[in-house]
Amino acid sequence: MPLSVGQAVKAAKMRSSKAYPDLFIAEAMGGYHGLYVELKKEGTKLHAVRTIGYATEHLAEQAAMLDRLKVKGYQALFAVGFAEAEHIIKDYLGHPCFR
Repeated sequence: MPLSVGQAVKAAKMRSSKAYPDLFIAEAMGGYHGLYVELKKEGTKLHAVRTIGYATEHLAEQAAMLDRLKVKGYQALFAVGFAEAEHIIKDYLGHPCFR
């Protein structure tokens, strides 16, 4: 469920960087220290058509943050839409309802 405007403002104020991912699961699994997920609404295009880079400067900043987190030992991914986010989380936690 998306955040209300008020919740989004509060969440943004708590973040140290605009590029910091939306979701963090503080559970070490599969050799990772935890899982970071940058959530995008259904239909978001991460990459621009006919270019190698990201569709916007903000997406490029978020991708760079995910790369920095990966180097530190976290799984860090974009999730476009609810179904992809659910799949990433269940896969990370080892599904059959998180064992």
